[in-house]
Amino acid sequence: MSSGKIGWYVHHHGNGHLQQANRLIPYLNSHKPILFCAVESFAKRLREAFPRLQVYVLPEKYSKPRDRNTTRTFANAFEGTPYAGSATQRAAFFTSILQKERISLFISDVSAELTILARGAGVKTVMFHLHGNVMKDPTQVFAYECAAALFAPFPKALEDSHYAYEDKTYYLGWLAPYGPPTQESEPDDTLTIIHSHHQWVVKMVNALATQVKHIHVIGTTIDGIPNVTSTQYVNRLVDKVKSKNVIIAGGNNLVGEMVQAGKKIMIAPEPRPYEEQYYKAKAMEREGWAVCLDFTSYEPSENEILNAYAQLKQLKPIPTQHSPDDIARRFTQIIEVQNEEF
Repeated sequence: MSSGKIGWYVHHHGNGHLQQANRLIPYLNSHKPILFCAVESFAKRLREAFPRLQVYVLPEKYSKPRDRNTTRTFANAFEGTPYAGSATQRAAFFTSILQKERISLFISDVSAELTILARGAGVKTVMFHLHGNVMKDPTQVFAYECAAALFAPFPKALEDSHYAYEDKTYYLGWLAPYGPPTQESEPDDTLTIIHSHHQWVVKMVNALATQVKHIHVIGTTIDGIPNVTSTQYVNRLVDKVKSKNVIIAGGNNLVGEMVQAGKKIMIAPEPRPYEEQYYKAKAMEREGWAVCLDFTSYEPSENEILNAYAQLKQLKPIPTQHSPDDIARRFTQIIEVQNEEF
């Protein structure tokens, strides 16, 4: 039988999921994937990015706004889904669209709840796999069980030893929103810090300003230091980072972008539910690919920051085998194979 339609859920948190969709979805344009999201303001961004694609906004699953901020303990399954009629309406709406659009393959980036719902509705599912301690969450584990395949936007060498689904995981490599930079790097005595945690950036800048000819900060504002410039936001980040040495947060897209650009990388991981940025930073440090400067456990001293920077300067750029376009093409081929039968 011929393939059915492809559905794709794009999470609204931050910019990373949208950047990943922007990199991958154009290669699936001939399939005209049906897009799902959970927030109307984010749906507007999806429609701007993909004006020819259908976008569905899932109903709110929380009947009480305060329930959105419930702390996750990962002691029980479906902690993020309340006992509420609103959650029932959301599930009914989602499965009705799967049926109405004749979706045969659902791509989840990333919702364990929707992965499980789609599989329970008889739809083949594939899911993006996060770094971090995902095996502690029974909902995430069940979603991984439900998925026919998983996609990791990082090399297999960085996988956690406790991860149980390597046999059905495709390790895509260093996926990045853009290709290599259009400008050459500056000499080794300059530094770029790409991070939005203001207090951490201040601590790093104060420690390093006398050791570096020039520091450029992207993500927060730093004033009053002669050799430090800053900007809140830039488009096409890879073309604005001219230094060879960078200190960054640990999101998949940012790390992939800096690797593809041939930078030497220090990661100051931000806190996340599964500690995914910390796990990625420590795995890259283990491989000799990055330095981890961890502010999430304690505040590093000035000497520790200086020592970490000295280690950063000794690193070599990480070798890359595949460009972001190569990775996107491979992803598309795998998706088309997964969707061969409907």
